[in-house]
Amino acid sequence: MEATTSDGRKPFAFDFVGVYLAVAVVYLVMVFALDALLKLLERKTKIPGIDIETQQ
Repeated sequence: MEATTSDGRKPFAFDFVGVYLAVAVVYLVMVFALDALLKLLERKTKIPGIDIETQQ
């Protein structure tokens, strides 16, 4: 007979979907925060007169 918890699951079951979603949320928060930080840093350190010229 296998040991189960009160809700019927195995005691050391690993929740792959929950872990994947948690890691995905942490990754997205880090990416958006880093993007905002780098944009701010780029604006603060911009040198006047040095721009990338684009064709329109």
